Amino acid sequence: MLLTLVASAAAGTWDLEHSVALSWFPKGLRYTFGAEYQVAAPWVNPESVLFESALFGAGPYVELTPAYARTGGRLHFVPIAVLDITAEALASGYFGTFSGITDFDAPDADFSEAAFEEPEVIARNHAGFGFRYGVSPTLQAKVSKFIIALPQEFTRFTMIVPEGATGDYWYEPQYDALMKWDDTVMLNGALAFWAFKEKSDEDPRMFFLGARFDHQYVFGTGDRQVKVGPMVVWKPAKSAAVPVLVFFAQAWIESPIHEELPPYLAGAAIW
Repeated sequence: MLLTLVASAAAGTWDLEHSVALSWFPKGLRYTFGAEYQVAAPWVNPESVLFESALFGAGPYVELTPAYARTGGRLHFVPIAVLDITAEALASGYFGTFSGITDFDAPDADFSEAAFEEPEVIARNHAGFGFRYGVSPTLQAKVSKFIIALPQEFTRFTMIVPEGATGDYWYEPQYDALMKWDDTVMLNGALAFWAFKEKSDEDPRMFFLGARFDHQYVFGTGDRQVKVGPMVVWKPAKSAAVPVLVFFAQAWIESPIHEELPPYLAGAAIW
């Protein structure tokens, strides 16, 4: 087994991906870059639908927004076609700009966009540092042109309380949620698509139309958010310079600060 892994590593390949994402309600902007060295698993079988893409992967990951930056490493494991697992360990630095690290005294405090315009909330904005560890298993399946994926995420935040912060809770801008300084967030997702146009080795163009459901829960504060709505995945041209475009709009079914409408709007360009 060890010799097989060594031989696979020698024949591995690099997979690079970067994306630019923009969201509205709440507003957000994010750039990510990941580099992953992939090797085939010893049990890979090109003649089997379940095992033709079994692999191990690892590499660096970088995320940058106006409020924070993260960097660290990721491990990727696909033991079988219907299961994809990613684990990560990232260091996060918050700039003290925009929401930065803003501390709050109560788990039910108002952390809406309007609240962040209040002087007493602005005064509690700090620069700071912390760590994020997580695992994200995804179950996925395809039947004819119908595709379904069930991404799950369990992420632990361990924050260093910044000097001057007096509250027991803080606002995390990526998850748009209040957390304890040491806390865990769980995400449960469900995506279902109809593939009107699937990519191939000869033609990378694609067009998927479907829906996305997201449930988010923070264990330390009880903060729960649920949203659902339509989603589009589209690569309009064969050129590698043209990204895969992702758009979705979700109504807020449950949220401590958002009404059902206007919806959460998001789009991303992925290369």
